[in-house]
Amino acid sequence: MKAVILAGSPGTAIFPLANYYSKLSFPVANEPIIYHLLSFLEASHISEVMVVLSGHPSGGGSIGRLFNDDRIEGMKVSVFEEKRPRGTAGCLKEVAGFIGSSPFLVISPNVFTGHLDLSEAFSAHHTQKAAVTVVVEKSNGFKKSLENIEVGKDGRIKRFHILHPSRDQRRILLPAGFYIFNPIVLDHIPDKGYMDIKEQLIPELGHKGFRIYAYELSNPVKKLDSLSDYFQLNRDLLSNGFMGGNHNGSSKSEIMERVWVGKNVRISPKAYLLGPVVIGRNCTIEDYAQIIGPASIGDGTRIGKDVLVRESIIWEKAELSSNSRIEHSLIGEEVVIREDERVKNTIVIQDNRFHQNFNISSSEHGLDGLNHCGTDLFSASYKRWKYGAYLIFKRLFDLFVSFLGVRQICR
Repeated sequence: MKAVILAGSPGTAIFPLANYYSKLSFPVANEPIIYHLLSFLEASHISEVMVVLSGHPSGGGSIGRLFNDDRIEGMKVSVFEEKRPRGTAGCLKEVAGFIGSSPFLVISPNVFTGHLDLSEAFSAHHTQKAAVTVVVEKSNGFKKSLENIEVGKDGRIKRFHILHPSRDQRRILLPAGFYIFNPIVLDHIPDKGYMDIKEQLIPELGHKGFRIYAYELSNPVKKLDSLSDYFQLNRDLLSNGFMGGNHNGSSKSEIMERVWVGKNVRISPKAYLLGPVVIGRNCTIEDYAQIIGPASIGDGTRIGKDVLVRESIIWEKAELSSNSRIEHSLIGEEVVIREDERVKNTIVIQDNRFHQNFNISSSEHGLDGLNHCGTDLFSASYKRWKYGAYLIFKRLFDLFVSFLGVRQICR
């Protein structure tokens, strides 16, 4: 079996960081999400992977460079960059040559697989002779969802539909972010134009009588749909389950209790580290620097004299100058924090065009409150309304594009 990973399009207001970087490049416990996904696929005995990039402003460079790394030894990873966005289903037609004639797995970009085992889902797909198996999960009840999947007693999917926000969420089934397809479905994707998996391809296959089943996970997967999700996932992995990395060339040594470091790291004996902390390769920690976890420090970062890093995420090749203070914040790649600068509850992003700050609430009060240059852009309720409106607009747009007026399937 082969796998296709959808790198995703630029983020919405709920996750503005994804407007500048592909989610697959986001480090989680100091490892880009793509490496976690590849480790999961390797454990699932899948060694051939296609990553599809879709209209991201960072282009293929930031993702492509990750594959020139010794950490993916044994995996054959290819990258396809769409010239025009074709949707989650349309892009599969573009890589039909890679997919070939065997069933294949499609993975959404906002999932963190952890120790997920899909072997039973693969077996069920084969046993049920399904054209499509949608991996689903129960709503956790904490995040209100506008989506639901209706499944019959035989496990076949009846329909996808939008819920009223007041609807009881206790038995809501949601897509978990994984789809298993038989290659025959590619014949029903047009050579040109836009097509979405959930809103267009699956309903069309259902109308044509194809067997479409749901496979329900016993435990929900972690999703990266917000800044809060991203920070919390890092905290959880560092505090509860980090084992020093498991990718070739990326394993880290535990030099003191809950402090892991990569290769070629220089730490002053006068520095103070309180775990959980993970430090990437080729980092330098100078005299009297303090790093208080949970914190992750990206490859090639330099932390100067008397610097304080508290409960923060530092991406690779950052430079924190002497006596600076970083608390409850995210520092992007190659960002330079000036001497004596104070950064608290803030995301600092830099690319070749700009250097921009985003202020966020402290960890004690959650991380969804997003400000831009100190000006409050969205109240929490307005953000929820806007994201809900986005989902509804997207659904209506997909229906319009596919000329579908009815979404009942698999009767």
